[in-house]
Amino acid sequence: MERYLYDGGTSYALVALTGSWRGHNTYWIDELGEKQLPWATLILQDMIPWLEKKHNLGGHWSKRMIAGISMGSHGAYQLALTSKGKFKCVAGHSLVVRDYESMEENFPGLFGNPLQFAKRDPLTNLRMISERKKVPFQKAWLDIGGKDNPEFISWAHEMEKELARLGFSEKRGDKMDVARDYPNGDHTYVYWTKRLPEYLTWYGQCFVQSVKTRPLPPMKK
Repeated sequence: MERYLYDGGTSYALVALTGSWRGHNTYWIDELGEKQLPWATLILQDMIPWLEKKHNLGGHWSKRMIAGISMGSHGAYQLALTSKGKFKCVAGHSLVVRDYESMEENFPGLFGNPLQFAKRDPLTNLRMISERKKVPFQKAWLDIGGKDNPEFISWAHEMEKELARLGFSEKRGDKMDVARDYPNGDHTYVYWTKRLPEYLTWYGQCFVQSVKTRPLPPMKK
């Protein structure tokens, strides 16, 4: 972050959360299993308002973005989609999306029944959106390394297709990089650390407002 700012990057506040609690790895949802932790509620209704008030950060959706790595990337997209307009931009790095059967096998009971799972599944939520103007965020980034888990890559491609269907593209400032730019990238800190400068720069660009220029008045004779 210091290097990014030294190189002239736009200043912004960066809040980084751990992806586990007492050794318990989890997704950023209000859990439904035995260890019920209301992560989504804590983030959206407690943490963000508290931070914005304490540090005078504005308190407006146009001044917020959300990003995540691995399970956190699932969290970033599902929070951006289900909170209905709280974030201007969303970024998911090394996206970990699973279908219901895979989720139940790896995290029994965490998402509840299939209907409860669908309500908080990023891919399902994207598929339910019919047109671009109904998407609750303006810009998106999705990436995953080419040597990541094949299951994760497959679902990331599906997410990429849905974002493209809704009009997200690199021409308009989005970043769609599923197993493309880093064919040897895997699911490790080596990959994420290598890409951190790109991530921070893109986050900063989310908050840069386009400047509308006016034609100069004619010169007086």
